[in-house]
Amino acid sequence: MKKIILSLTILLSMVTLSSTAQVLYRITGNGLSKPSYLLGTFHLAKSSYVDSIPGFRQAFEQVDQVYGELIMSEMNAPENATKLLSAMMLPAGQNIKDLLTAEELQRLNVVMKEYMQMDLSSSMAMQAYGRMRPAALNTMLTLAIYSRMLPEVNASDGIDEHVQALAKESGKPVGGLEGMDDQIVALFTGTPAPRQAKLLMCVVDNIDYQVSLSKQLIDAYYAQNLQQIESLVDEKMDNDCDATDEENELLITGRNKAWMKKIPTLIAEKPTMIAVGAAHLVGEEGLISLLKAKGYTVEGVKCSKSCCKEQSGCKEQSGCKEHSDCKEHSDCKEQSGCKEHSGCKEHSDCKEHSDCKEHSDCKEHSDCKKQSSKNKK
Repeated sequence: MKKIILSLTILLSMVTLSSTAQVLYRITGNGLSKPSYLLGTFHLAKSSYVDSIPGFRQAFEQVDQVYGELIMSEMNAPENATKLLSAMMLPAGQNIKDLLTAEELQRLNVVMKEYMQMDLSSSMAMQAYGRMRPAALNTMLTLAIYSRMLPEVNASDGIDEHVQALAKESGKPVGGLEGMDDQIVALFTGTPAPRQAKLLMCVVDNIDYQVSLSKQLIDAYYAQNLQQIESLVDEKMDNDCDATDEENELLITGRNKAWMKKIPTLIAEKPTMIAVGAAHLVGEEGLISLLKAKGYTVEGVKCSKSCCKEQSGCKEQSGCKEHSDCKEHSDCKEQSGCKEHSGCKEHSDCKEHSDCKEHSDCKEHSDCKKQSSKNKK
């Protein structure tokens, strides 16, 4: 089943991983004069969700360019749209009926009708979709499952597109770590058609599991529960639905290695935000580990003075998660005990809080009394 999840990861640009709830990482050291950043994305998450990521706005303001897997706006260029559509089709003369038995085709049709309102028993539908590669049908089915759970989301306005659009609005250059041809190979042409057919049936024959898995992935991303994401991505069924080493190389690890030939130059030339999907960041062959192996320091971004006030996600971050007034404290970053105090009760540094008067428990502090006159002013 890992193969199924990884194939989703490429198209949907899912998430990053850390030991804490974290989707944004700072890259420093190894001769860098300014930090760069790694941002984990989930393509079908609401684009506005970036404002719930602690430190995102500050990090975005600090970088001079943004790089994604692709330049998203170029995907809709006529020449690329034509190329992509062609890649989604089986070679001339071939049909999905050549790859599936009559019984398998019937099971596929049941699921297609349920989630895509597509009846392959219709000659018109078979003419339109029967020539598609199984991987293309798999991708369409997966998108239909996610769309049912996220009806408010516009698939063309995901986080990847949104971050790149913000960059263009700010006059920051946008680049891609790879081109359309690379993604076509990873998604549609790099795996033999019979294997694609098998993987399509893995989804069809385990559709309840796939729906449940999709829901868990959505919930985990919005909760920034990245340990859960890694667990879901690594989950296996111990059968031929699991990814082979060659498939992992094609989908994830090989692309990571190719990107690592570019990333050090990019971040040395300019502070860069790199926004890519999760499987590319996690594990021993993920970007985080590969960057560390080259001597960089890669750390999760914590809330700072200004982001603590501006970003709702800050209050959920370790170090502030129990501080009910964290959003209002400009000096939250400086309060080492912040996370332990819901209202500054027992907070030895209470006297340093300009907002001391707003804390219901402050009245019990002797230090607070000393500055009561100041607060009244």
